[in-house]
Amino acid sequence: MIMKPQIWPLLSLSCFIFSHPIQAELTALYHFPIPTNTAQTNLTGHDPYGSLMLIGDRLYGTANKGGTAARGAIFSIATNGTGFTNLRSFAVAPDGARPFSELLFTNGKLYGTTEEGGSGNAGTLFSINTNGTGYSRFFNFPPVILDPVRIASTNRDGAFPWGGLIAVGDRLFGTTVSGGLNGSGVIFSIRNDGTQFTNLYNFELVPISSGTNSSGSDPYGTLILAGETLFGTTRSGGVFGNGVVFSISTNGTDFTTLHSFAEDDGGHPLSGLLLIDDFLYGTASFYGNSAGTVFRIRTNGTDFSVLHRFTPLVNSTNLDGAAPYCALIQVGNAVVGTTLNGGLHRNGTIFSVGANGSNFVTLHHFGPYLHNSNTNHDGAYPRSGVLVADSILYGATEAAGNLAGGTLFALPLIDQPTLQLSTDDGTNAVLSWPTLAVGFELTGTADLLSPMWNTIAGASVAGTNFVFTNALSETTEFFRLRR
Repeated sequence: MIMKPQIWPLLSLSCFIFSHPIQAELTALYHFPIPTNTAQTNLTGHDPYGSLMLIGDRLYGTANKGGTAARGAIFSIATNGTGFTNLRSFAVAPDGARPFSELLFTNGKLYGTTEEGGSGNAGTLFSINTNGTGYSRFFNFPPVILDPVRIASTNRDGAFPWGGLIAVGDRLFGTTVSGGLNGSGVIFSIRNDGTQFTNLYNFELVPISSGTNSSGSDPYGTLILAGETLFGTTRSGGVFGNGVVFSISTNGTDFTTLHSFAEDDGGHPLSGLLLIDDFLYGTASFYGNSAGTVFRIRTNGTDFSVLHRFTPLVNSTNLDGAAPYCALIQVGNAVVGTTLNGGLHRNGTIFSVGANGSNFVTLHHFGPYLHNSNTNHDGAYPRSGVLVADSILYGATEAAGNLAGGTLFALPLIDQPTLQLSTDDGTNAVLSWPTLAVGFELTGTADLLSPMWNTIAGASVAGTNFVFTNALSETTEFFRLRR
């Protein structure tokens, strides 16, 4: 509660006489051109599916389509949008094709996966120097063979890697969405020089009759590491058929299904996880009437909770987005991600939600298509997540933009927000701060001499501001924003 005669001088020291800064808008750093020839080739690639990564002042990523052979490309660009460079176009077979994931920088090189191509046409692992030289396709996943009895596409090593790679010492770890002994995908490791490939785990067969198993199947997201344990998700399988969260030791032992997604949880996660303290954070793309969820779960599999349920679509639109395909990132006390669809214009959103589930806000609605075309100003369908550097979010959209082939974008955040105080009718104090001040939380204390700052819940969103309303009273309380 707030003391009526003392509130103004106490809070004016930090914020009252100031107004909110004007919120910055999303900028499209680069527009990928859609090919106009029948071969569907271009010099840049298009449809960037994977998240970006940052080295110095340059962003690196992959385009799923286009390039000189219409099989995708690897690119870099400065964070200010200049100096776009096609580092390599994936060549004709047996080169890899169709990269879906983010790149990994380790051992002085970029490493990645392609979902197609290779000598077995089941995907590849590759490395390349940051200047585009030294490309190496250092592993080819073997062809799959249809098992007519179990109706599964099987092989020894897995097939069709969708997620990216992570590094643990000189070894790389990843997953495939198919293949393996049961056709449900595998977890693998390999040295970064391409030797000592090891199939660590074969996900269990999913019978067509039930659609369920105990381990999950079809892991799409990139793994994460905590200590000597890998964590990930599967799109399908589990006891309800909606996917799972799993863990496994880096030596391939102790595989554990931490959680099977039930109907109320959302379902079919397509992304990797984010570790904050003892919690894993992730997104589930959809289930039934749900447009997807943001969830968290402890690393031991307990305390699963849904932090946000995306609202059902009406005419393909809503206020918060739908189908989150991305992995989340941490910004202060919040997690940030994207949705592929929904939002005001059907083309996806960028969102933020507190790590405790509070203060959900849609940071950006990707704009409508222009004049019945496949173009707009900022892009559409962000399939991947974002990264943050110097209080700017960077990401990619797989479609639209001025040239219809997707965009690379930047969205500045506010890293020194102003907490503003006003009153409504003289009986309530209204505290507000910008929604682009991502990761800040409102805290309060009744004593500045021996303060005990407590997080204050209950803020709502009004336009581009968070708003917290409290009745004026004879009790003094002090407020601040904390990240």
